[in-house]
Amino acid sequence: MRILHLTRDLPPAGKGGISTAVAGLLRASAAAGVEATAISFDGWRPKARADLAAAKQGHFEGLGVLRVYGPGDLPAAGRFAHEFEPTLLHVHDGLVWQAMAEQLSPARPPMVLSLHVAQAHMARLRGLDTPTLSQRAEAQALRDAHLVLAPSNAAARDLLAEGLAPPERVQVVGHGLDVDASAIVTADTDASRRSRTALYSGRFDVIKGTDVLLDAIQSIVARHAGARVCIAGGLPDNPKGARRWQRRWLQAAAQQSVDAVRWAGWLDAPALAEERKQAALLVVPSRYETFGLAALEGLAAGMAVVASDAGGLPELIEHDVNGLLVPPGDSAALARVVGDLLDDPQRRARLGSAAASRVRADHGWKRVLPGMLAAWRQAAG
Repeated sequence: MRILHLTRDLPPAGKGGISTAVAGLLRASAAAGVEATAISFDGWRPKARADLAAAKQGHFEGLGVLRVYGPGDLPAAGRFAHEFEPTLLHVHDGLVWQAMAEQLSPARPPMVLSLHVAQAHMARLRGLDTPTLSQRAEAQALRDAHLVLAPSNAAARDLLAEGLAPPERVQVVGHGLDVDASAIVTADTDASRRSRTALYSGRFDVIKGTDVLLDAIQSIVARHAGARVCIAGGLPDNPKGARRWQRRWLQAAAQQSVDAVRWAGWLDAPALAEERKQAALLVVPSRYETFGLAALEGLAAGMAVVASDAGGLPELIEHDVNGLLVPPGDSAALARVVGDLLDDPQRRARLGSAAASRVRADHGWKRVLPGMLAAWRQAAG
């Protein structure tokens, strides 16, 4: 098979879960002998000048890829795709598919869609009455896909409840990680035992529960001596928006809480891995996740993870076995559980050890990739 991935912000232009998931899949499938390439829509600007062409051919860890930035690059993307002659298209974003669908006609290969975001479900959580551009684009991709891959059972159930794809075209295939023994750092290090820092990593968004965490911080700091919070995240395409979140927090927080919070900004993978080594625990307060890659990375690092009981997160975390779950949107419960865990290094060590073991057993690419290969063969066959 020859797989052409249509994605966005492939590293080093990484900007979140899709970037991480696709990069890992490309590495793992290449190691398994799959011939693949990607067109990466980096910082995609659909309203940019159509006559402005800036497409660049390059490489991602030995794979030839094309990076495009605006509508003026679509003819080059079409040529790149046709020259590769893919057996199968693997689409990772609805807006990307909307941009490329016409370029791939008339003899379009079969298409697999990975449901990374679930726009319709997100819109309902936000209380939106009018479909967004992203929601409409994802709905079109769902209609065009020969096979839809949901990363969790929860995401598949929500997709089917929306009625956007028939059950026979929906499969559950999760995300994987590189989890050979040398790559896992367990949380029983001196730094993590001594640390009293809770780490948050990811985008700033109400769906990600950033507001819930910020509401919880004052209680955590006030009731637990020496407690600290590191916020490693932001809005990589909207730095002004990220600063608004920070200003809102600074205006509302007591000085004690302000002093206890470190805003680390949006970090690359090595820097974020270092923050995980130094932190006592990871907080994932999302109101919804189709999967929860940030949580999985924390679990793989042997961290104690406190996450919302929402979306795909409880499929990764068994409460008080390899992590702790709290009700989504409940800042008081989050503050209580995070604070108590900061005070209990023995419990953190137990949860972190179980977390690393479970990720190694269930979420390494050796376990995950066969399901992806089978889905590709089914769609291409």
